[in-house]
This record gives sequence, structure tokens and C-alpha cells, in this order.
Amino acid sequence: MADRPGYKNIKGTDYKLVAQRVKEFREKFPKYGKLTTVIHQDEKRVLVQVDITDETGRIIGSGIAEEDRTATRINEQSAVECCDTSAYGRALASMGLSLIHISEHTRLRRI
Repeated sequence: MADRPGYKNIKGTDYKLVAQRVKEFREKFPKYGKLTTVIHQDEKRVLVQVDITDETGRIIGSGIAEEDRTATRINEQSAVECCDTSAYGRALASMGLSLIHISEHTRLRRI
């Protein structure tokens, strides 16, 4: 499991990393864009929204994320970047670039 680049196994499920989803997005939709809005930031938390736009500027995917600046050492230094990455991943998932890779058979069994 997760023996291929761009994936990480978490508790038995292959999770597609944001970097892999961004790569696929850019390959499939080279004219689409990403708009990041920092909704809130202070000494404690950051809230970011990412919208994915088509070539006409129409929003076709959206994601929002929140990061606690004290949650990890990385967040202490890079909370905005971490929050942007999380929101970007969610926006990509909202337009069908999935977070996980599971077979249709497994998916049906879980339903």
C-alpha cells in the first residue's frame, strides 16, 4: 500500500498527497487558476479559503481550512502556508480530485 509516488498510507487507506493532486490538476486543467483569500489571521489562528477558477474566472471548486499556530512547530513558523495547502487540497477534492484512492469494490463495501 502507498508504494507509489504521491501517496501515503494512513490507517490502511492510500491518501493522495496535495502535491500529487496539484500536479494532476495542472496537467488536466492548465488554464485554470487558484485564488487564495486569507479570511482571518492573528497570533492564534489562520483561516484561508481557496477557490479554483476555470479559464473564464468562474469558481468551480472551493475549500476552506483553519490552522492553530500553536498546534505544531511547523505551524509556529508557517501557519499561513500550511493553511493554504490544506484549503487547496480541499478545493481540489471539491472538484473531484480525490483525497483517497480506494477501489470501487472497497468503496461499495463501505457504503
